[in-house]
Amino acid sequence: MKKTLLAVSVMLASTAQAATIDASTFVGASTPLQTLPYGVRNYSAPVLVGGLHDPASYMAAPKLPAWQFAQVDPTGGVLTFERQSAPATGWHTWSRKGKVVVSGGSAARADRVYTVFNGQQLVNAINQAGNEPKIIRVVGHIDLRWSQNNTVFKEYTSYSDQKYGGSINLPSNTTLVGINDAQGRPARITGTALLIGAEMPLAPGGDPEVDFKKWIKDGKDGEAYPTWTRNIIVRGTTSTRARCTRAARR
Repeated sequence: MKKTLLAVSVMLASTAQAATIDASTFVGASTPLQTLPYGVRNYSAPVLVGGLHDPASYMAAPKLPAWQFAQVDPTGGVLTFERQSAPATGWHTWSRKGKVVVSGGSAARADRVYTVFNGQQLVNAINQAGNEPKIIRVVGHIDLRWSQNNTVFKEYTSYSDQKYGGSINLPSNTTLVGINDAQGRPARITGTALLIGAEMPLAPGGDPEVDFKKWIKDGKDGEAYPTWTRNIIVRGTTSTRARCTRAARR
């Protein structure tokens, strides 16, 4: 009888240890959306910002190469690896609550699966889906300096124009994947900052670092901190300007 109870206990312990937590469950009503200021050009004139970004430093953009943009999805929209979760090993799988599976947008409904060919389509997909599970397939070349279906190029005109108009902020529950174009060229994002998370206070005007330290000092679970961006997968695309802050959790 004792051996039977011991065996059952071992089985239950193994089952509990093997249980995983879907990172999407860390996303709640308090999880912020930080997308709206980004991806929209304002073409503002250069001005000093905190004594930096001297307008005299701005120069005309050099002559650009003849870039080639994709117009057709060679896969016909058929999904292959897009619904896969992140690898089961790595720092992203750890939490104080147990092993985590980063699912990204794997649970996306059919109307939350997007195929985009330019920056404006990418921004629209993000704003439409918000924190819902979403899969965004990038085909070809994304650069926010191009507009009107990649036919008009305008260099960033100021620090503000580049900081906001030249950046894309990925919200929680996102899978962003690159799809090779019909010529086999890999997807890439250039001249555009890809942001994942940002340091945010708990209330407007607050200090994010002070807020987080107080949250921990008060004995609250850091995994439950309300302003983290969570559960994002980016694969199969290169970016010349990507930034992930500590506000991006799993």
